[in-house]
Amino acid sequence: MNTKLKIACLLSLLLLELPGWAQFSPPTDTTGGKRGAYHVVLTVGGGGSVYRSAIGIPPAWQNTEANYAGTSFTVRALWHPDHRFRTGLETGLTTFYSYKGTINGEAASVRVSAIPILLIYQMPLAWHTGTERSLLRRVAVTAGLGAYLIRSQLTYKGTVNSQEISAGWLGGVSYTQPLTNSLRLAAEVRWLNPTATRESDFAVQAQVLWRVLSW
Repeated sequence: MNTKLKIACLLSLLLLELPGWAQFSPPTDTTGGKRGAYHVVLTVGGGGSVYRSAIGIPPAWQNTEANYAGTSFTVRALWHPDHRFRTGLETGLTTFYSYKGTINGEAASVRVSAIPILLIYQMPLAWHTGTERSLLRRVAVTAGLGAYLIRSQLTYKGTVNSQEISAGWLGGVSYTQPLTNSLRLAAEVRWLNPTATRESDFAVQAQVLWRVLSW
């Protein structure tokens, strides 16, 4: 009698778990030759940044004032397939730092910014729960590899502009809030790191995501 009771309890538990397993099942049956929708999503974002590396001010400068805060703007195009791995391209403009002072008694200033040209990889954290309604599905981890165009502007008895290309990477975490079927708002925390010039910058952006193409 005890054995039959145990078997009945196990069967009851299995029946209770079946709806949960169905909820966590993949939305697309790839084995049946079907696929989900593909999308191209355009992201435009802007916000503030803080330069996190040391600023090398030449000894000839006097009465210097450094500004580590700047602005950060992003334009990104991502391909969203019917699985969670996304890829695309990103560019934009981020102000790294600026400083001003005097050289031989005359006013001077320097401003340094960067234009990223990066191949982007992104994945939402849906694998933690696997459900469409989960808040973690709206959280995504982003990584980028490519190059940075470092731009420097020196103002002293005129203006001198210089440029340097540096390899680098980007890391970020974002949270996206749906508005409509094709429009989203997002907040992203980003870390930019041109490795050749040993720069590093922390940025926070508000972003608008627009699904421009679906098929």
